[in-house]
Amino acid sequence: MTMSATITRRLPFALSFALRDLRGGLRSFWLLLLCLALGVAAIGAVGLLSAAVDHAVERDARSLLGGDLVAEASGEPITVEELGPAVPAGSTSRSTVRMSGLAMSEGRGEDGSSRSLAIALKGVEQPWPLLGQVELDPPLPVAEALADGGVVVERTLLPRLGVEVGDRIRLGDGLVTIRAVLVSEPERVQGIYGLGPRVVASIDTIREAGILLPGAVTTWSRAIVLPDGTDVPAVQAAIRESTPGARFRLRGVEEIQPQVARFTDRLASYLTVAALAALLTGGIGIGLAVQGWLVQRRAGIATLKALGATPGQVLLVYALQVTLVAALAALLGALGAYALASLARLLPAELIPFELGDVFAAWPLLRAGLLGIATALLFAAVPLLDARDLPVAALLRPAAAEQRHGGWRPRLVVLGLGVLLVGGLAALTTPRPEIGASFALAALLAAGLLTLLGRGVLALVGRLARHGPLVLRLSLARLNRPGSTALPVVVATGTALSVLATVLFVQQSLDAELQNSLPERAPSVVFIDIQPNQVEAFDQVLARFPDAVLDQRAPVLRARVSEIKGVPVEQAAIGENVRWTVRRDRGLSWTADPPRDEPLVAGSWWPADYAGRPLVSVEDDVAQGYGVGVGDTLSFNVLGRTVEATIVNLRREIDWSQARIDFVFLFSPGLLEQAPHTLVSTVRVPPDQEPALLDAMAQALPNVTPISISEVSRQIGMVLGRIGFAVQAVASVTLGAGLLVLLGALAASRRQRRQQAALMKVLGATRADLLRHFLIEHAALGLLSALVGLLVGGIAAYVLVAPFMNLGFAAKPGTAGLLALAAVALTGLVGAVSTWRLLARPIAPVLRTS
Repeated sequence: MTMSATITRRLPFALSFALRDLRGGLRSFWLLLLCLALGVAAIGAVGLLSAAVDHAVERDARSLLGGDLVAEASGEPITVEELGPAVPAGSTSRSTVRMSGLAMSEGRGEDGSSRSLAIALKGVEQPWPLLGQVELDPPLPVAEALADGGVVVERTLLPRLGVEVGDRIRLGDGLVTIRAVLVSEPERVQGIYGLGPRVVASIDTIREAGILLPGAVTTWSRAIVLPDGTDVPAVQAAIRESTPGARFRLRGVEEIQPQVARFTDRLASYLTVAALAALLTGGIGIGLAVQGWLVQRRAGIATLKALGATPGQVLLVYALQVTLVAALAALLGALGAYALASLARLLPAELIPFELGDVFAAWPLLRAGLLGIATALLFAAVPLLDARDLPVAALLRPAAAEQRHGGWRPRLVVLGLGVLLVGGLAALTTPRPEIGASFALAALLAAGLLTLLGRGVLALVGRLARHGPLVLRLSLARLNRPGSTALPVVVATGTALSVLATVLFVQQSLDAELQNSLPERAPSVVFIDIQPNQVEAFDQVLARFPDAVLDQRAPVLRARVSEIKGVPVEQAAIGENVRWTVRRDRGLSWTADPPRDEPLVAGSWWPADYAGRPLVSVEDDVAQGYGVGVGDTLSFNVLGRTVEATIVNLRREIDWSQARIDFVFLFSPGLLEQAPHTLVSTVRVPPDQEPALLDAMAQALPNVTPISISEVSRQIGMVLGRIGFAVQAVASVTLGAGLLVLLGALAASRRQRRQQAALMKVLGATRADLLRHFLIEHAALGLLSALVGLLVGGIAAYVLVAPFMNLGFAAKPGTAGLLALAAVALTGLVGAVSTWRLLARPIAPVLRTS
C-alpha cells in the first residue's frame, strides 16, 4: 500500500477522533489562541494597510501625479513647444513651479516686530488643478482664493507667523493675502517642494514678488491631460523620441506606484518584521500550551496505543488538533487585522495622505494565516513527537511519562524543515522579501543567542543561590529544577524586551544625533538662492553681526545626468543604492581647489589654473553604482544643453552626517560658470542672534531663502517620530506576546507550585512566607529576562546605529533601567496574582493526589 493511500485511510479516523477530543472545549488552548491570534493580527494589519495604499495609489494615480504625463525640469518653465509635435491635439496642460521661499508677518506685536519663516512655495497656472480636488478651509473656489495676490497656506504656518486667514504676509518684495487654509491637494507625489509649511500662490503672484530670479533653485513642472482613449505609454514614448536630449524628465502614471512603493514597502517590511517577532515570541507560548495539553492527555495517548494505535496515528491525531486550533486562531487574528487596518483609516492625512477606502484584501490575510499555522506547528513539533514516542508503560507508571523517549535526530530534521517553511513564508509575507529572509536568519541567530544567554544566567543564578540566605535558595532553586518553565519565560520575555529595547535605543540615538551632535557640527543657517550680484550685500548684512561666521560658500547649478559612458540613463545599468541621483535634477558645483576632508580614492585633482574641456570629480559610491571610473564620461543636461565631462578622480563617499555643503558631482571651473546660477552660504551664529540675522537678511535680500538647521532637525524628528511610533506600536505587540507566554508558563507549572506550597505548609511555612517566596522567584525571573533582553537589544541597536547608519550610539541608561524595573514589577505582580489562590488551598487533597 502506498504512503498516500495509507494517509488517506488514516485521515478520516484521525480527524474524527481529533474533533471528538476537542468537544470538551478549547480552554486548554487559550494560550495558543491568544498568542497566534495576536501575531497574525499584527502581520495581517500591516499587510492590509500596505495593500490598501498600493490600491489607493493605483486608483488615484492620475490625480496624485496631476495629469496623464508630467514633464519636470529645473531653472526655467517648460513650454508646450518644448514637448514637441507628439502631444496629440485636444490635450490640456498647465505649468507649476516649486521652490523654497521666505514669508514674513507684517509685525503686529507690541514692539512692531515681525516674524519670518522658511516656506515650501508652489506657484500654479490657472485653472488648477487639472485633475483631483483641492480642499480649502473655508471652502471657496481655488481661482477665487488665488486671485489678486491671494495665497492658501498650510495650517501650521498660522501660529508660527502669528497670523490668521485674511491677514497679509510679505513674500519677497510684495504683500499677499491669506485666503484659506490648504487642507489637501493633488499632485502630492510630484515631490516635497521645500522645507517649512506649504504655501500655494499663482505663478503671476510669485513673479510679482521678485523671487523668480535667474539661477534660483526652482523645479518647473508641466502636467498634461490627454484626450480620452489616448494610448498614454505610446504618447510618452513618442515625446521622448521626438525630443532627444530634452532638458526635462517625462513621467507617466505607471511610475507613480513604484515611486510610492519604495517608501511604503520598506516601512511595511520593518513593521512586518516587528510583528513577526511578536508571532515568534508567541510561538514559545504555543509550545507551552501544546505541551500542557498533551500532558493532560498522557493517559489517553497511552490507552490509544494499548488499543493498537500506531505512533503515526497518534501523531496525526494530535497534529490535526493543533492545526484545527491554529486555523481558528488564524481566523480570529484575520478578523483582528481587518479591525486594526480599518481603524487606521481614521488617522490624519499627514500620516496617511491617501483615501484608503475599504482595506479588505484576501491575500495578505491568507499569507498571515498560513504563517501563523506554520509557526504553531513548528513550536508544537517537539511536544507532538514526545507524544508520538510516549510508551504504553506510562499508563501504569506515570514516572515513565516524565522521561524523553526517541532520539533527537528526527526532531532536528522536523525542526529544520519547519524553520525553512516558516522562514520562507516570512520572506513572502514582507513586501521586500530580502528583508524578511534576513530577519528569518537573524531570528535563528537571536534565538540561539537568547537561549544560550538564558541557560547561562539561570545556571549562574543557581550557583549564586547556594551561598545566599535560605529564602533565596528556596526561591531561586526552582528556576533550575527539572521541568521548570523558567527558560521559555526568559527567552520569550527577553525577546519581547529586546525588540522594544532595540526600537527605543535606535530612536534615542537618532534623537541625540538630531538634537545634540548635528547642531554642534552643522552651521546655524544655510542661505540659498543668493544671486552673484548680491554677494556684497549679503556680506554687509553679515558684518552687522560680529559673532556670525561665514563657514562655506559655493556656486550651485541644477542639472540632470543624461548619459553614462554614452548610454542614456534610461538604458544604463545603475545600482539601486544610487538611482536617486538620476531621478531628479541634481545640484552641481565647481571649484579650483579640492574639498577639504574628502581624500581622493582614485585619480588626481586638476590644476588650479585649468581652463580646458569640462572635468568632473565623482563620489566613489556613486561611481561604483554607475559602473564608471577615471577616464569614463558622464553627460549632463544643463538648461537644455548637453555637457559631457570626463571623470578625472573619485572622492571618498560623502559623510552627510557632517552637515557640510557637499556635491556628488564637482566640476572644474570654466564652462558651467557661464550659465545662470546662484550661490549657497552656510553661517554659524549664536542661537540668540539667529532670529535677528534672519530678519535683517529678509529685509535686505527678500529673495534669499534661509534654511534653519534647527528647523530641519525638527522636521526630520517629526518624520522619524511618526515612523518610530508605528514601529513601537507593533513592537509592543511583542511585549504582549511575552506576557502571554509568562501567563502560560505559570499555568503549565501550576500543579508543581501547588505541590510545593503544600509541602512548605507541612514544614511550617505561613501564607506570608509562601507569598514572599513566590514573589522573589518571579521577580528574579523578570530581572533575568530583562538582563537577557536588554543585552541582545543593545547589541542589535548598536549594530544598526554604528556600522549601518554611521552614527554614534547614544542609548539612555535610564531607559534600560525603566525597562528592567517594569519587567521585574510585571513578572512579580503576575506571579503574585496567579499564586494567591494556591495559598488558600487545603494541604490534604494536594498531598493525596501527589
